[in-house]
Amino acid sequence: MVGVGPRKLRLAAVAVSALAVLVSQVGIAQATLPGENGKLAFTSTGDYLGTNPEHDAEIFTINPDGTGVTQLTFNDTTDNSASWSPDGGNIAFRSSRDGNPEIYVMDSNGGNQTRLTFNPRRDEWPAWSADGRKIFFNSARNGNVDIYVMNADGSDQTPLTTDPAVDFHPAVSPDGQTLAFVSLRSGAFAIYTMRVDGTHIGKLTPDALQASDPDWSPDGRKIAFERCAPCDQVDISVMSNNGQHMRNVTSDFGNNQWPTWSPDGEQIAFTHWADLTYPPPDILRVETDGTSSPTNVTNSPGVHDEVPAWQPVPDKD
Repeated sequence: MVGVGPRKLRLAAVAVSALAVLVSQVGIAQATLPGENGKLAFTSTGDYLGTNPEHDAEIFTINPDGTGVTQLTFNDTTDNSASWSPDGGNIAFRSSRDGNPEIYVMDSNGGNQTRLTFNPRRDEWPAWSADGRKIFFNSARNGNVDIYVMNADGSDQTPLTTDPAVDFHPAVSPDGQTLAFVSLRSGAFAIYTMRVDGTHIGKLTPDALQASDPDWSPDGRKIAFERCAPCDQVDISVMSNNGQHMRNVTSDFGNNQWPTWSPDGEQIAFTHWADLTYPPPDILRVETDGTSSPTNVTNSPGVHDEVPAWQPVPDKD
């Protein structure tokens, strides 16, 4: 749901009944495969081109320098959670256009929008496998939020986790072997990893960090994530893929969520709130070492721009 601030998201996690709402409303960041830096897909309520006068939450793309805004979806309900295929040619996303949050896929220019899941409960947070043949996602179809996998055409939908706690936000490592995901099985937001077949589950972050929204670096050695400790400020951090060597990329300038690594591994784009409630968020990007000042990509006052995903442009050689 566009427009929900980070503090509200975290406060919602206090009660178990609110956890399902939290999982269903936020967006996704995905693993970024190596290559040249392509466009940023993001969710916006903006009417950049005179094509969204109702200011619905739609999926747009934009060049990293802030030029070339293009609207891809046109619906009177929320479209969000964009996830690029490994070749940068398709986008999986979540839409409520048919009355229930489901996973869809479209071409990178917005064409051929196709529904993949058909369930009375929420299917959300799509993430492509490294070979583009499968899509991981989370679903509440069995009464609990778990991680699932399906073929890229929507067939053979299979659960990977069955823990009674909430498991959500899968992100696939660039080598295609490991999933990072968020779980509340310890009673707090924490990042875990498992093999793509659902085995060998391990915990990476301590409960005190309230960590979520993992995104793998293109070389697979690091994971960017969001941390909330204490929860009066949310920042982007980076750690090694084994959970060690944590460091902040953002600090002391508002609240920051949903990191996405650039395909060249040198930058991280994220959602930034200057304040908890106003002005609405923008998409910023920053060098991964955190030493440079962030650059505002969308810079659209009064409009909610959030949940970026960076398009890979694979080497053609």
